[in-house]
Amino acid sequence: SAVLERFLVENPENADKIIKRNLLAQKAARAAKSAREAVKRKSAFDVGTLPGKLADCSTKDPQIAELYIVEGNSAGGSAKMGRDRNFQAILPLRGKVINSQRFQLEKVLRNEEIISMITAFGTGVGPEFNISK
Repeated sequence: SAVLERFLVENPENADKIIKRNLLAQKAARAAKSAREAVKRKSAFDVGTLPGKLADCSTKDPQIAELYIVEGNSAGGSAKMGRDRNFQAILPLRGKVINSQRFQLEKVLRNEEIISMITAFGTGVGPEFNISK
């Protein structure tokens, strides 16, 4: 550890890079933990943990189930009236969703609308992503 300390003192630009990389790794680890906690559902059709505005479908078969994402409650109401409850679910979102390509995962996972979509899909994100769910 004394050798490492001496190296970091003698090479402050490398020390800065190492610290920044470690901070980035720490943020990524926190974001992954948040994602795991946000998606605790075992199935996309578990009733107890669905997002509040989701009008779920009655089928348990993910092969035929459809999820329609609409903008706003009024569009959600219209979509709910015109859907087939057997296999069509409706998830109204409030306003525009955050652009997930422009922000780090940690910030994206703080967005309620993104969390609602992840929960409705039930597939998880990142390393926990499982399309079979």
